[in-house]
Amino acid sequence: MTHAAPTDTTSVVIQGGAATLAVAFLRNTLDLAFPFLVVAGVVIIVDLIFGVKAANKRGEVVRASKAIRRTIGKAVEYLSWVILGATLAIAFEWPPLSKIIIGVAISIELLSIVSNWLSLHGKKISGLEEFAKEVIKDKTGHDASMIHITDAEQQQPAHRAADAGKAPDTPGETR
Repeated sequence: MTHAAPTDTTSVVIQGGAATLAVAFLRNTLDLAFPFLVVAGVVIIVDLIFGVKAANKRGEVVRASKAIRRTIGKAVEYLSWVILGATLAIAFEWPPLSKIIIGVAISIELLSIVSNWLSLHGKKISGLEEFAKEVIKDKTGHDASMIHITDAEQQQPAHRAADAGKAPDTPGETR
């Protein structure tokens, strides 16, 4: 049993108006999102390049299929974040919201780029996890002195080395 689309004037006007609003909303969203999509594309390509170089330096085999799959996954993820940010900015009528959401997403990717770049030069970032916990715990008066860039060959900080010997806190957790 098929239903024919209503043909009365009121239904056609309502459907046409809804479609017009949806297209206008999408157009506005993409206008806001385009610059962020360009930045996300550049960041993804730079991360891919540094990631492959860092993996090669560590002696890891880089499979093209895995690199392409992860890059496409990142592109889809960033497209989702960009559209979400732009859509929420329009919905809440507050344009800075899109910049905040996309800024957070891109800053995470920038951290990956920095980490890979440091790995290429035999260094690594340590203390970032502890700093993040402190920022979350106390939002005022952060002390970033616990973040260090060290040679990759150096031992872990003393508190990390002590944690490595402990049993996992929860079942299924590994260290």
